Amino acid sequence: MEKDTRYQPLDKASISADQISRPSVSYWKDAWRRFRRDKLAVFGLVMILIVSLFAIFGPMFCPYAYDEADFLSIAQWPSKAHWFGTDALGRDLYVRVLYGARISLSIGVVAALVNMVIGVLYGGIAGYFGGKVDMLMQRFLEIANGIPRLVIVTLLLLVLQPGMITIIFALMLTEWVGMSRIARAEML
Repeated sequence: MEKDTRYQPLDKASISADQISRPSVSYWKDAWRRFRRDKLAVFGLVMILIVSLFAIFGPMFCPYAYDEADFLSIAQWPSKAHWFGTDALGRDLYVRVLYGARISLSIGVVAALVNMVIGVLYGGIAGYFGGKVDMLMQRFLEIANGIPRLVIVTLLLLVLQPGMITIIFALMLTEWVGMSRIARAEML
């Protein structure tokens, strides 16, 4: 009967402390390598880039303006002239969708950046100082988290002028809570 050598401990003399079993990889290289392996994540990134490029550069190549009315083509189905058709006022829906995507992307990016800054600062301060400061800041966070976000956004839209700045402000006031919890946990 042969001895199974697969599960034998390695001889300590054959292992060198200077010997590396694989090359060292930075955090970002490892993250990029893992990201490239995930086909759905790569597909999602490609789709986001395509939508972003269409939103940014698409209206430049369209023959119609977003507010231009063509009274001879009111409420038409999609065609070669109007890819998504026209609305009840004769405006091209394709151009209007591209402009809407541009506004939505800008609101999302600005709101996410502002939420990240506020959340990381708030959570970092709470986690760094700890003790009574952390306790007080976390109670305020629980109160802010207890108020429904939809109520805050609706009230702000009633009080302030409706527009892009108001939406960004409303998202800024409501969405930083989660980021601050993550930052606080990392700091602790």
